[in-house]
Parts: sequence; structure tokens; C-alpha cells
Amino acid sequence: MSSNNGSALSQSVALWKGASTDNEKLAALMMITRLFKVEESDGASRRTLFQCIGFEFLDRLLKSPVPEGCCSNTYLSLAMSLLSSYATDEEMLQDPGMMDKMPMFLDCLGHSEPDVASDAAQCLLALSSSESGRKHLLSACNCKALFQCASSTSPARATALQIIQGVLASDAVAGREISQYAPLCNKLVAKLSEKFRQVQDSEKFEIARSLEFFVMYACSHGSDQTTSNSFQELVDGKQWKEDVHHGLFDVLRSRLSADLRARAFALLVPMVGLCGVDWMVPQCLESGKSSLLVLCVSLVTVEINVHLADVDHDTCRKLSSSARTTLLDCFRIMEAMISGVASLADVSAADGDAVGTLSIEVIL
Repeated sequence: MSSNNGSALSQSVALWKGASTDNEKLAALMMITRLFKVEESDGASRRTLFQCIGFEFLDRLLKSPVPEGCCSNTYLSLAMSLLSSYATDEEMLQDPGMMDKMPMFLDCLGHSEPDVASDAAQCLLALSSSESGRKHLLSACNCKALFQCASSTSPARATALQIIQGVLASDAVAGREISQYAPLCNKLVAKLSEKFRQVQDSEKFEIARSLEFFVMYACSHGSDQTTSNSFQELVDGKQWKEDVHHGLFDVLRSRLSADLRARAFALLVPMVGLCGVDWMVPQCLESGKSSLLVLCVSLVTVEINVHLADVDHDTCRKLSSSARTTLLDCFRIMEAMISGVASLADVSAADGDAVGTLSIEVIL
């Protein structure tokens, strides 16, 4: 900690201890927020100051009516700004007072004031980074607000998505809770898919990353007898699949960097796993245009050739982890497409080769 911030800490503590009434403490807090720079301080300094202020005053502040003529969000904004600044400290995150404020943070996710919503999301993200925080979030709170925020246009939506994915990917979620939150996941996937189809900027690839997570999550729990029915709505859904189909088709027929193309392949793998290869065909049959299946056969083949053509064994072993991941995704896609076409050919034997002819036309 610099000498300047050490002096700021001493002055801030002196200001707070010199205040006797809540009005004086509020005035002192306003001065402290300008005097003490959290980003320039260390954990020990932040803890010293926060222990001095405590939760009791913040609780009273949040329950107090805002004076006439002031913005109605003044006290809430001040409290949330202070809480979010201390949410970066692991020791303070374990304080029961922070855990107890999870319901308030969830309520603030939908706040009309962007800073309040963002501060609340940052607090929840920090709290959910620990096992105890995730369990408290699931057991003592209504997480519906997280899913609503992730589906909205709130500036906190990306953080809300990050929290949801972190919680679902952890061991904190049991079978009963998976069944409880599956309908919310299904609705969120529908919203993300619609947006994935509509947006035409870099956000499309961030959405693709989130869709990849939720589709893989549904795939992994769809085979579990205790949770298989939970994602049946997702498996049976048509509109979200069509939206992802259109979104991926738009992406893959564009000129992309290797990283962005790899992200599209990463989404394609669980989509084929959940929906089957026939999900890639309908657009071709209905419109007479090239299908996602044909496009993927071409792109996956090219991608494999780029990495492996005229490459010796030693060079293959030195491929980067990202290149290996992309290749693995390409082989999985190719395997799924070959299996899908083989299945169509098997069916054709019982249907007078009508399906077999159809599958050949699709590939060509």
C-alpha cells in the first residue's frame, strides 16, 4: 500500500469514528468514497475500513427513506458501490453479512439503474466463486432473477450468464435442483438462440459460447434417468433449433478467423449430439439452397487438411491445444455426419431406396 493511500485510510477511519449520528456517518461515507481509492489499496486496508463501517449502518441506510429532492436510488447506489468494491476480497466474502445480502443482490439485477445492476452482478459473481457461496445461492435464494437478467438487455446479463454457468457446472447442483432449474435453462436457451440468429457482430460468438455450454449440459444430463425428462422440452423444441441453424449457417459461410471458426465448430458438436444430423438438412430440402450439412462437410474437410495435410508425426505432436481441440471437434462432426448418413441408408433398404437417394442428393 502506498503512503498516500495509507494516509487516506487513516483519514477515512478518523472521519468515520468522529461521526456519532447516522446523518454524520452518511456524510462521512460520502467523503470516504472520494478519499479512499479501493483500486489502489490492499486487502488489509479494505478490511480495516470495512470492519470500521460494518454491515449494521449499511442495513439502516438501505431501509431509510431518501430525503426529498434527492434521487430515489441514492442510498442504494452508495451501498451497492461500497459492497461491490469489497467483494473482491476473499476473506470479506466469507462474512455472513455478505452471504445474507444475496437476495438483495438478486433483486437488484433488474434495477433500472445500470450501475446498481452491474454492482449487484459483480457481488453475486464473487460470492458464487466459492462452494459455500454457490450452495447458499441455490438453497436460500430464488435464482429465477439470474435467468431473467441473462435473458434481458441489462448491462449485467453477461455476468449473470457467467454466474449461471459456473453454478451449474459445479458440484453444488443436485438432481432435484437440476430438474427445478431445467425449465429456466430451456427458456434461456430459446432467448439466446433467437438473439444468436439476429445479431451480426462479435456478440454472436459470445452467445455461441453460452449456447455451447447449455446444449452440452442438456446432453450430459439427458442420459441421466433422474434428470432426463427435465430437458425434454429442449430436445423436442423446434424454433430454437431453427434459430441456431440459421445463426450457424450465417457464421460459417462468412470469412472468419481460425478462432471464430473454431468457436462455431464447438457449438456445432453438441447441437449434432442433441439434435442429430437431420437437424442440419431441412433448410436444403425446403429452399433448394446449400444446407448446413453440405457447408460443414466442406469446411471440416478443409480444416482437417489445413492442420494435417503433409504433416509428419512429430509436427502433429507439437500442435497447440487450441488446434487439437478444433481437430477433435472436426472429427466428431465428421463422425456424426457419416453415422447419420449411414443410418439414412439403412432405412432406405426398407423404403425402396427413397431415403437413400435423398441422403445422396443432400450430400452432393
